[in-house]
Amino acid sequence: MDQTDGVEQRKRSRRKVLLSASLEFCDTIVPVRLRDLSVEGALVEGDNLPEVGCTVIFRRGQIWERAEIVWASEQAAGIQFANPIAETAVLRSIGRGSGNRYRR
Repeated sequence: MDQTDGVEQRKRSRRKVLLSASLEFCDTIVPVRLRDLSVEGALVEGDNLPEVGCTVIFRRGQIWERAEIVWASEQAAGIQFANPIAETAVLRSIGRGSGNRYRR
């Protein structure tokens, strides 16, 4: 699946963000920049991202969720969570109502 197909197939809107997060796979933790987030998935950017089809653990604050890489480019990837995360977890993670868009 290419990036365009993934965008067209989304069921829920994603919130644009600029936050730190990480992906864990194959005994490796890779820091990433979280660019958008929804209850069903996310867009991440970073170096040394896993290949399409790889299962990862997405970590951002209190959110730790198993996910699959559904598309990837050189420094970006789309992930789909194995189980939808709670909308309240998404809002808490992005600091809704805060003027500071970049949080650790």
